[in-house]
Amino acid sequence: MWLIQPIASEEDYQNLLTICAFIILFFCGLILLIFTFKFNIHAQAKKAWLFIAIATFSWAFGELTTILSELVLQGEGQIIGDLFRLIGYPIFFLGLIMQWRILEVQVKKLEVVIFLALFIICLSLVLTMLNIPILSFDSDTLSETVLTAVFPTMDLVLTFISGIILWKVKRRKLIFPWIILTLLLVNNMVINWQSLEI
Repeated sequence: MWLIQPIASEEDYQNLLTICAFIILFFCGLILLIFTFKFNIHAQAKKAWLFIAIATFSWAFGELTTILSELVLQGEGQIIGDLFRLIGYPIFFLGLIMQWRILEVQVKKLEVVIFLALFIICLSLVLTMLNIPILSFDSDTLSETVLTAVFPTMDLVLTFISGIILWKVKRRKLIFPWIILTLLLVNNMVINWQSLEI
């Protein structure tokens, strides 16, 4: 079996990363879904969490499609996995913005400056680091090359928004799902970057 054999190539390592990403995303989606329907939260908040859970499942199915296309179809159908991932971002972003409004997150001017400075620094580092693998990325189409930059960059944007909300959340019962959410986004960003380095 492939899973119990030693990792002998970069392709095997990439497949292992994809499987790990699917498992993490799928179970995080389940946790978010359980939180959405089990806890007594009002309709708007429930709708926002549902958007976030759907986006997480969309990413999970993107990873699942990728690994199946790699193991069964020898890489054919990769674009479908990318499509699932891409669809997840606007849905996740919508859920975060809804949560921001529901929780009435207030950010002071000094905090805006600090967060903006940190974001610019992190984004510059990400784009600088991505510059090397993108330039050497063996791609026949421009769209595929662009997607390799879009995924980690969008992960960074969502991570910052989620992190700010986590920083501002005052209700203890809401801290746990926001910790899960922020760690999920950080994990997603790291795995996307690892896949580009290979």
